[in-house]
Amino acid sequence: MSGAMAINKIISKLGYQQNTALADALWLSCKEQLKKRALSDTIEHIESSTTGGLDTLEREDLYDALGEVLVGRAWPLNGEPDSSANKFCEALVKSLYDRGFRAQPPEAEGPSAH
Repeated sequence: MSGAMAINKIISKLGYQQNTALADALWLSCKEQLKKRALSDTIEHIESSTTGGLDTLEREDLYDALGEVLVGRAWPLNGEPDSSANKFCEALVKSLYDRGFRAQPPEAEGPSAH
């Protein structure tokens, strides 16, 4: 399901490990949110993507759906007050954790020079 690939791509950018089963479930919730907003073209575009990569409009629609599903509000806009964006991010982290997503382990560094 390409919707899950798009979710995993976003999850990875947020610093969380990709998990297909969790992404599938989250995509279905986001898809319902997009349906409520009558964004069938966005759903079709997301589901037809073979890589999970999205154009700007569809990506922003998906981010807003993620925000609604995970936090209960749309993703913060650029220029929104820091306090509001920070509260959103705190709630997002808690919600992702509660759903079973885990942070990516830090990348291993090469051998240290002594």
